[in-house]
Amino acid sequence: MDEKEKNYRIKLSMTVLALLKFPHENLPQEYFPASSIPFYLNEKQASFITGMAIPTLRNDRFLNRGISYCKISRSVRYGLQDVIDFMETQKINPGVR
Repeated sequence: MDEKEKNYRIKLSMTVLALLKFPHENLPQEYFPASSIPFYLNEKQASFITGMAIPTLRNDRFLNRGISYCKISRSVRYGLQDVIDFMETQKINPGVR
């Protein structure tokens, strides 16, 4: 992993942690420019957060399953809250039947 990729991953991790930890109304302007606009991730960022490979995300979109997404022209975006909700639905509670 080169230095540019490492810095990108660190910045992405810090941004995601800040968004998860605090309501976006309280985030600094550099993290979220307009508090009334939902935060969207590209497929690389969604892949990083979920641990799912980019081809898996693409295949899920093709098969009409997985995480909800928005498509504008060729650009695909996942809502941060949609990604979090999807991860929560995949949660397994051992011992609960």
